[in-house]
Amino acid sequence: MLEDTRVEDLALIREAFGRALEMPSCERQSLLAELPAAVRSEVLSLLTAHQSAGAFLNTPEDGWLRIGERIGPYRIVEKIGHGGMGVVYRARRDDGEFHREVAIKLVGGRLFAPEAERRFIAERRILASLDHPNVVRMIDGGLSEGQRYLVMEWIAGEPITEYCFQNALPIPERLRLFQAVCEAIHYAHQHLIIHRDLKPNNILVTLERQVKVLDFGIARLLEDGAAEDALTTALHPMTLSCASPEQVRQDRLTLATDIYSLGLLLCELLSGKNPQSTGTRAEIVQRIATTDPVPPSKLAPGISPDLDAIVLKSLAKDPARRYASAEEMSADIGRFLESRPVLARRPSRLYHAARFCARNKALTAIAAALVLAVIAGAASTLAQERRAERRFNELRSLAHSFLYEVYDSITPLAGSVSARRLVVSRAQQYLDGLAREAASDSSLERELAEAYLRLGAVQGRPYTPNLGDSAGALENYRKAQILLARESARHPSDAGIQDQLTQAYMDVALILARQGNAEGAIAAARKAIATAEILTARYPGNAAYSEMLAHAYMRLGQAQHIAGRQSGSLDEFRQVLASHRKALAILEAAGPNAGSLLQERISAVYFHIGYALRELGDRTGDVAYYQQALDFSIKGEAINRLRRAANPAPTDLRSLADSAADVGLLRWKCCRDLAGALRDEHEALAGFRRNADREPQNLEARRDVADANRNIGLILGEANRRREALEADAQALAIYEELGRADPTSQENKAYITAVQARIAALQRSALDGERSK
Repeated sequence: MLEDTRVEDLALIREAFGRALEMPSCERQSLLAELPAAVRSEVLSLLTAHQSAGAFLNTPEDGWLRIGERIGPYRIVEKIGHGGMGVVYRARRDDGEFHREVAIKLVGGRLFAPEAERRFIAERRILASLDHPNVVRMIDGGLSEGQRYLVMEWIAGEPITEYCFQNALPIPERLRLFQAVCEAIHYAHQHLIIHRDLKPNNILVTLERQVKVLDFGIARLLEDGAAEDALTTALHPMTLSCASPEQVRQDRLTLATDIYSLGLLLCELLSGKNPQSTGTRAEIVQRIATTDPVPPSKLAPGISPDLDAIVLKSLAKDPARRYASAEEMSADIGRFLESRPVLARRPSRLYHAARFCARNKALTAIAAALVLAVIAGAASTLAQERRAERRFNELRSLAHSFLYEVYDSITPLAGSVSARRLVVSRAQQYLDGLAREAASDSSLERELAEAYLRLGAVQGRPYTPNLGDSAGALENYRKAQILLARESARHPSDAGIQDQLTQAYMDVALILARQGNAEGAIAAARKAIATAEILTARYPGNAAYSEMLAHAYMRLGQAQHIAGRQSGSLDEFRQVLASHRKALAILEAAGPNAGSLLQERISAVYFHIGYALRELGDRTGDVAYYQQALDFSIKGEAINRLRRAANPAPTDLRSLADSAADVGLLRWKCCRDLAGALRDEHEALAGFRRNADREPQNLEARRDVADANRNIGLILGEANRRREALEADAQALAIYEELGRADPTSQENKAYITAVQARIAALQRSALDGERSK
């Protein structure tokens, strides 16, 4: 009975009951499961009584005010939402003195009013003390028929994440908006206020591109911290996807709690994903408390290591290791935007030199030829100055900056392909010279391995912008592999080395597969699996490593598929099936922890399983898996995002176009949806052409255009639209032949040329037979 309950339990019962009333019934169980047994029993009893009372006891969801009703001088226009312990309305002041739209927040729920009013009064006091252009401003407040209300400026805007992605803002512009959020939070912190519920819906961007931070309704004044009771400690109001480890542990909160939430917001602004947004409540709580945060670059490609470091610093499990203030975090963002070294990264001469080159891109691009001459001269005299350590280190830093910064600076310039090839050639010579001197220098070997991976990528990494030199890429990937294997033996507990070594093995497997060397590709993929398994065994909760292991099994399956095509053996395709099913099992076990790559990877695995089943003669099975692949691809909303994006970055545009191409092919294979398939394939073709037009010498972009035309030709041919199919296949063939001349080692190009030529011949024969039969 309630009269026999302790005072502190009464407070907890009161708070839990109030929160349960605001939740959908399907979500109440997770809240009740966290409560002590005696408290849970009382809350369940109160919920039962409340339900039996029907409309006598209203909750916030029932609404308090009708449209047109007045509260003070304000007339209610519409209800716009509820949260915490309040209901929010849009209203208009039209009493003859002023005419303006406002937002009115009214305390929700008439039960246990003292607790609701305590929080409401705190919110009013907080908002009244804040006067900042990026914080919602309080205009008025008072009582109406026993109910307290706040009047705040009306904000017409979008949540910051939706605003950034719907308008396809480049990363620098997203970061400047984020800095405005940091300014608002730092201002609040200076006034001893913690927000505690920072999430995109509480941060709006107006039409004038002004940031507004809303809803300090559950903020706690630091000056009241000593009086915080057991109730608040046991049951913090919070949004779990934006909660910090100390919130889920129910520890005392500090300014660092908001820093953690800022880190999650920054991660989502960069990658489009919040790593705490998927899974059951218990899974999310476990992930927040124990799992190392995933860098944004693992969720989306192309994110700078500097931004990774900033996010990871703000998401440290230990609050003491985060940024000391929102101002400090914003300052590090500013350093990144100015191409200066960020504090979140470990300082080194190499890193500082790279940042210097980034700050002077125009000068670097103009002086590229001069830099090449300097490096060539330095390399020729290096053997004479082995004992000059300082000089050696300076040249070492310059080599790294040259490979990363000079190449990136001149890449966007029209007609820069010859210069880029020269940069790569000189970088190759210089790195090989350094490698001969690196046998006893562990740190230099690791830097060289990273540089060789970079060099291989710009030379010929499939599915990314490259110069079409598969043989050169393979040579440098193997050099990186040798160096990293040696470093792994020296430092077996270094996860970073194991991560890079796994990637090196997978890159080698990818190149060998493109060259038609199935046996070598299978061997490299198995090595990647072995190193990835070391990481997943050591860090079982790390979703990035689980995804890497699944990706390695996919590489193995792709290599086995080539072997099956070459040998015609069904046993090979059974192995393909086993490898991809292993990848699928790993991804499904990772569940909601698998991050933004989950849909993409699972869709690809389903596609490859369907492809293998087709080779084994299981046409029913292959269609079923194609359908699942299609379902997962559509869930990713890649096509819609492609249509919305006005000017995405080249890497984003390729990813979106690639997803559209996959969906189009799947629509045809599993559903025979000709109109939908062609719509998606032409959408993909348009995206690929935009990239190819931006940089005509990017051979991988040209390959993408050919692949899209090949897909269109395949679909149209199977739909008996022979003339259109021939046109698409002819365009694909012309590009494949061009690529074959540029990269004669690629067996993949040769296979595509043969396949498209055979299809063109078959279409021509079919057309001729049709004419004869008339």
